[in-house]
Amino acid sequence: MLSTLPAWAQRVVFAVIGMVSRVGFPLRRSRIPEIGGSGYLSAVTRVPAVAVPRIEVGDESYLYPPDTVHVTVAWLDRATVDIDTAMEVLQMQQLEAPRVLIRGLGCSADSLYLWCEHDWHFQYLRRAVYRAFGVRRRGLRRRLRDTLSYARVVRFEGRGWWPGPAPGDVDVTVMSIEIVRTDRMLSDEGTTVLAKLPLV
Repeated sequence: MLSTLPAWAQRVVFAVIGMVSRVGFPLRRSRIPEIGGSGYLSAVTRVPAVAVPRIEVGDESYLYPPDTVHVTVAWLDRATVDIDTAMEVLQMQQLEAPRVLIRGLGCSADSLYLWCEHDWHFQYLRRAVYRAFGVRRRGLRRRLRDTLSYARVVRFEGRGWWPGPAPGDVDVTVMSIEIVRTDRMLSDEGTTVLAKLPLV
């Protein structure tokens, strides 16, 4: 069973991740995943371009094009149910469109991301997708990951860096999710949209 962290707890976890990552920047060098490489089966929702801050990066890092910035709703490589059957189950549920509050920028060891503080409906959606595809999430690390939501905007090549917080909060309603086979960047050349689920 996936639990839902309250908003304040989501903020605390992201703040800790950010502090630890910035301390480790001088010690760790990251590599950008191959664009157009091996496909991962995922459920994602795209972040509206108006919610994506403008960030300048050097040639050594990868800046996500605005239409590829996304929140991963569920990781589905361990799916035991085929896509058509799972989508039928999800469509019958008429899942409610959840809200995500974008709180600004955070950082991890390999990327900058948008903090996405989600509501209970988002966690219910995530749980419904996992159940429909027959995915069981085991292990503390996976379960903690499933209580958080974020959208990468920059991937580091080499040492990480921190531009400071992005101004203002943006409230986003998730109107649909896509089932995709994709590289880790949701790039045009590495992504195939297999199904789309509108939310009500």
